[in-house]
Amino acid sequence: MLHLKEPWNIPVNSDALETELDRELHPSSHLYKFKGQFKAVAKNESNDDVIFEVREMGYALVHLTWSKNDPSVNYPRCKMLAKVKDAQAVIDSDHEFN
Repeated sequence: MLHLKEPWNIPVNSDALETELDRELHPSSHLYKFKGQFKAVAKNESNDDVIFEVREMGYALVHLTWSKNDPSVNYPRCKMLAKVKDAQAVIDSDHEFN
């Protein structure tokens, strides 16, 4: 279980975040094979970073673009997090994608 602190919160619109991630994934993304298997568990309210639980894979920190363009090979930016302690470290460190 994650212990959230500002600016991280439990997402109130989990379905929208999960749908947006599925829409943004390019077929060449290493997350593409997990489409439909994401659960948004934490949202950084100061930016568009979201921590998703990925079925049988751990967690992923993703910076959603909310772009209406076709999926890009370069976006969304993501970082795999193998365990809950890795996801917690992101929350505790105030990590942001540059």
